[in-house]
Amino acid sequence: MNRILPVLLAFVVFAGCQKPRAEAPTPEASAPVASSGVQEVQLTVTDAGFQPAEVQVAKDRPIRLTITRKTAQTCATEIVFKEIDVKHDLPLDQAVTIDLPAQPSGTLNYACGMDMIKGALVVQ
Repeated sequence: MNRILPVLLAFVVFAGCQKPRAEAPTPEASAPVASSGVQEVQLTVTDAGFQPAEVQVAKDRPIRLTITRKTAQTCATEIVFKEIDVKHDLPLDQAVTIDLPAQPSGTLNYACGMDMIKGALVVQ
């Protein structure tokens, strides 16, 4: 019995943090721009990870992300932007809005807290 408990616990931990299943890649999406000049990006967390996984945004314009986690089957319970030190929890089935400052050209990467499920904002 003492040997079974650690194995069972390890299985539960790793089962909840699996990498997304290989599915057809999601095409890049472009962010619409609101009349205020803020780029609005909608992301969803599914069994396949962040959807869309890559979004194009314009440089030098603020970005408003709205993220809704639709699954409890992955470890993507938060979103982390290491490069700009931004981190937010993603409660199940609740939209979370994150306002990001305007970014220079480049790629702004994000991931779950365990850095296993990833996405990117491509700033052009």
